[in-house]
Amino acid sequence: PFPIELPQRCIKLFSFIGDIILDPFLGSGSTLIASYLNKRKGIGIDIDKVSAEFVRGYLEICKMNGIETIIEDNSEYALDCANKGIKVLLLDKPWNQSDHLPSNIIRVKNWHEIVERLK
Repeated sequence: PFPIELPQRCIKLFSFIGDIILDPFLGSGSTLIASYLNKRKGIGIDIDKVSAEFVRGYLEICKMNGIETIIEDNSEYALDCANKGIKVLLLDKPWNQSDHLPSNIIRVKNWHEIVERLK
């Protein structure tokens, strides 16, 4: 992981409090932490399962810090988060179809819908 100070500087320079910060290469989640510390909403994406497993530890951090919503496209991770009381915006994909989702998992079709729900 790289130091939180790196994304923190960029976040302060190029965004405002309350903005949404998108990190398309989530990795260890440093940008999401910097987003939270600077009163921004962070969205992280990663296709690497190792990174996703590493960041799963952040679920507890999210809960401790009052982060109420995460975005996921893996129904297994979504259920895990939902069971821990975190609202999930589940991107609607062919690999995550299920008729039986808890009420705190909301299926969304695209990023535009995600941004609207996070406002």
